[in-house]
Amino acid sequence: MKTFYYVSFSNSSLVMLPGALLLFIFLHCAHQVAPSGGPPDTAPPKIEKTLPEPGAVNHPRSKEIVFAFSEWIEPKSAKKSVTIFPPLTEGIQIRIRGKTLQIAPRKAFADSTTYHIELNNTLKDLHGNSIGTPFHFVFSTGDGLDSGKITGCVIDPGQKILQPKIALFRYENDSIEDTALYDIPDYLIQTDSTGNFSFSNIREGPYCITAFLDKNNDNRLQPESEKAYASSSKKTDISSEAVHIMLFPAISDTAPVRVGELQPASSRICLVSFKATAAKYDTAYFSRWKIVPVDSTDKILEIQRIYPLHHSNRFVIELKTPMEQTGYTLIYPLTMLINRRRDPRALDTLRFNGFSAQDTGLPVVKFLGPRSPAKPDASILLSCREPVKCDTTAWFVADTSGDTIPVSCVPGYGDTIVFTPRRNLHCGREYSFSIPKGLFTDLAGNRPDTAGDTVGLISGSFSTIACDDLCTSLSGKGKCLEPDTARWWIFSLFGSPEKYFTRDSAGGFTFDSIPAGKGTISFFKDSDGDSVPTPGRLVPWKAPEPHI
Repeated sequence: MKTFYYVSFSNSSLVMLPGALLLFIFLHCAHQVAPSGGPPDTAPPKIEKTLPEPGAVNHPRSKEIVFAFSEWIEPKSAKKSVTIFPPLTEGIQIRIRGKTLQIAPRKAFADSTTYHIELNNTLKDLHGNSIGTPFHFVFSTGDGLDSGKITGCVIDPGQKILQPKIALFRYENDSIEDTALYDIPDYLIQTDSTGNFSFSNIREGPYCITAFLDKNNDNRLQPESEKAYASSSKKTDISSEAVHIMLFPAISDTAPVRVGELQPASSRICLVSFKATAAKYDTAYFSRWKIVPVDSTDKILEIQRIYPLHHSNRFVIELKTPMEQTGYTLIYPLTMLINRRRDPRALDTLRFNGFSAQDTGLPVVKFLGPRSPAKPDASILLSCREPVKCDTTAWFVADTSGDTIPVSCVPGYGDTIVFTPRRNLHCGREYSFSIPKGLFTDLAGNRPDTAGDTVGLISGSFSTIACDDLCTSLSGKGKCLEPDTARWWIFSLFGSPEKYFTRDSAGGFTFDSIPAGKGTISFFKDSDGDSVPTPGRLVPWKAPEPHI
């Protein structure tokens, strides 16, 4: 027997519908859709009310938290936008009902605990409008709120718009494992679009504070794929007196540094290159390297020394015992620095073919620069097809008027020899550089054969940038900056990769003879003495050089 229901659509008509169709209409009408009609909605959703009120105490442990918005909320975005710290072991349930967002613990909130709920900028209404500035909500299941405070900012000269997440990892027993920095933090907050943040009601104590651009929105840093930031100190004490910190770019790459290529240059010389830029290493790193024949582990080739090439990512292995024309295996540690994250005893191997002949090839120059028009502070670069050294550390460059400027170079082998002028070159002039070939030696001790060469010189010429295209002097002073011998200033020209450096002078800067144009000025503290801003490292920890 079929059952029919009468549904009234107007005052004058009745239509009979089957029960199943009536149920379908009811369910279909319950689906949330954006209201239609009127001008396009571009206004962000706003929170009009919360239950309980912000800062509430003695909140029942099993009771939900409710946010009432001015717009209907898009359910998928809501579930990705909610974070609660400290994290709940059993997790939370998120429900969207029209304009309300409800958060309930799956089990119960912890007793006497201050909780932080953040709705970040991925939260949207049904028209796709983002909430914009993240909303932070605090409540407690105890009698009061935690009193710790911290403010700060993330500074990255390479980012115009910056909105990373700030992660706080609490020290336990005055220590923290490096691996913890890649787990869910104890507290998390998102900065505003300028990289600034203010965080209160934190449990007092010591923390490690980092920041990262959370691409996949999982609230934890993904090594290598997500950009990270660190403060100048790994440990920050948070109390009721607000502390202000700044975070700067840091390397989050935890992959081991592997040897990419080993190339014998002679029976006693091997050139080694790494797959990635090699980090600084401890003094014991190369002492653990071994080279053994493939068919025997007893005949270890004795290594005399291993040293880096200047201006290169390559190293030289100099052997006491000459190689034979057979297969060899390089055995080396996977980590350059001893740290708690990776076992320093972990080894990697690389097989290569030995080379018994002596290196009798002569050094061949492949580039002599700079190219014209050169900057007034340009260096003279001499690159060869194999590593060489210059037997003199001082020479000179001369212009067409006969004026000479002394230049110097760092002793030792390198793929490129850099001759640095003792003072800036003059603008709009022609310069020439000539140095005897006999002053260059390769790794095997070969010198260029100048027999039959009436000149016997390595020579080149270049011109400097015209005076009309230069700013002869640019100077200024940082407000409230004290003199600092470790501070360097940088002028970066818009639309150009070139950067110009000058040392601090009484808390200020003076750039002499730099290209004219618009740009930005920044400064950094050169802690490691390499004259460039060096990023920090999370594992193993290394403080970044502040670059502002």
